[in-house]
Amino acid sequence: MERNRRKGSYKLNCTERYDIVLWGPTGSGKDYLMNGFFRQAQNFDSEDEYNYKLVYSEGTISTPGSVINKTPHSTEKEEAVWFNFSRELKSSYKNKNPYHHNHYHFARIVNNKGEDLVGATQELIEHKGFRELLKKAKCFILVLDIPSEQDTPMPNKSLVDAWDANRYYENVDMFFKVLEEESKGKRRNIAICMTKADKCVYDGDPWEILAKRYNKDLEKLIRMKKETHNVEVFYISATGFLEESESNSSCPSIKTPINAAMPFFWFFEMIERERLHTKPRWLITDQRLSKKNYIPYPKPITNIRQLRQKMDEKTSKME
Repeated sequence: MERNRRKGSYKLNCTERYDIVLWGPTGSGKDYLMNGFFRQAQNFDSEDEYNYKLVYSEGTISTPGSVINKTPHSTEKEEAVWFNFSRELKSSYKNKNPYHHNHYHFARIVNNKGEDLVGATQELIEHKGFRELLKKAKCFILVLDIPSEQDTPMPNKSLVDAWDANRYYENVDMFFKVLEEESKGKRRNIAICMTKADKCVYDGDPWEILAKRYNKDLEKLIRMKKETHNVEVFYISATGFLEESESNSSCPSIKTPINAAMPFFWFFEMIERERLHTKPRWLITDQRLSKKNYIPYPKPITNIRQLRQKMDEKTSKME
């Protein structure tokens, strides 16, 4: 924590490092989600008081590089990507409110072979590395594909180990049981990401779609976990990090992912609020976290009709 005495403001320059772990079966969209986040975050046009900036440890992201793959693939081994993310006040808003802060994150996205991740929750003794992640990681993203009986043919279908709604329930339930055994009561941030929203026919907010797309038992299970963890559900379309000629989307003209950055923004907000609760103790916590003094991140599109409208608007702008 640094205090800028000349300007009378505070800078949350935290050096804390933390992990964001992706979990889900092969072909569920983990690579699309990670790449979609990088693409959306690097081009994010914020309408609030902050400028958003995504930086690799090697330098600023300006064009899709080695991390942003042009063709989806089945992950063969663990991939870990370190990045810096900053949310800094725009010049026009600096010094207007002494409780407004700049925020910084240094995080690692851990992505592993889907079958290894799923197998690790069932045979934890044989996956010591994953057990360490369960003990230490602050944030988890559970990536859920469209259940097999509702899915539509896709060019990369060979990558998918088809899961129906019951299999998703069984494995998500197992994930939470193993997490709770390893976390020893520690509260985690867990984002449930339903992928391929551009192919879905449901309407409603993400929690409603969760019940419709899978079953009410899974929705009830995840709601129960809100008692012991911070849990939120997201509905995303990460297609669009590909070039138009390579896109497998049913809407191939869309080049910008929709909601792909929102699970990560939610993590950042939860961590920022936690920091403001504890650092520094000599500031008034209630003042720092009041609605007028803490500016939250943009909210995701939560309705499928709004999502499709957003897609149409982006398509029109590109033409």
